[in-house]
Amino acid sequence: MKGLILVLLLGLTAVGLGLGLRSTDGDAVLLDTSPGPSVASYLYTQSATEGSFEQDAAGATTLVLEGVSPLTIAFTDRPIRDAHDMRTVSFVNDFALLFAGDPPNAELSFESEDGSHGSAILILSDPAYDESAGTLSYGAVPIPLDGSDGVSLPQTFGRANLFIDDGSTTWKISGTVANPDGKPLTLVTITAITASDMSGDGDPSGTTTTTDGNGAFSLSVPMAAGSSTTITIQGKKVSVPVPGDTSVALAFTKKGYNTVKKTVSSATSDLTITLSPTGG
Repeated sequence: MKGLILVLLLGLTAVGLGLGLRSTDGDAVLLDTSPGPSVASYLYTQSATEGSFEQDAAGATTLVLEGVSPLTIAFTDRPIRDAHDMRTVSFVNDFALLFAGDPPNAELSFESEDGSHGSAILILSDPAYDESAGTLSYGAVPIPLDGSDGVSLPQTFGRANLFIDDGSTTWKISGTVANPDGKPLTLVTITAITASDMSGDGDPSGTTTTTDGNGAFSLSVPMAAGSSTTITIQGKKVSVPVPGDTSVALAFTKKGYNTVKKTVSSATSDLTITLSPTGG
């Protein structure tokens, strides 16, 4: 019987190790073997009431969409379930950042003049958007369907939807906080704040974190953020309202120094925040 119990214990130990159990200083600890959180991958859709394809003398094609919605819909690929809208002007302004120099593929579904439906697969580049006129254009390179010799594009078409390949999921900023002499300041509190906090004198809302020992900080914000989102400051996730589609407001505070409030965006590169001593 003792032999049988020993065999069972050894078997259970082996199974436990297979499930992530290990011994540390005689204590059994459970390792977290579950997969980490999935990274969201956003796809984008844009709608138009009509459009056309234009060619220049060199044969380059431009897709022109008219009656374009001021909002672009962003949604995630599975297994993450998320969808929200962003301003089309923000999508266009951040196009290069979203797709990191690698032009996206897209599928244009359109209604032909005779009432039939068609589609075209395109590589998009160089977007230009006139929000007041509701027109949006892209440089477009048609992709032939498998087995076809070429692509026949309509000169004009009616209602259309453009489905755009997924882009980058986050924009990141790194920076430092220093005094007027350029010396890095440590333990500066960074607070995610609301737009109203930018002009208010009261304590900013949100969750705080601090710079590291070199006065450095880092910030990560999901692309295509809606009215609120979860950002990451110094590795700590903070749920905050977002003033714009790709911007966030921050307050930098340290005892004995004047607070600095700043809105940073996806267009911001490395950032240096200068705090001046109070009464100085």
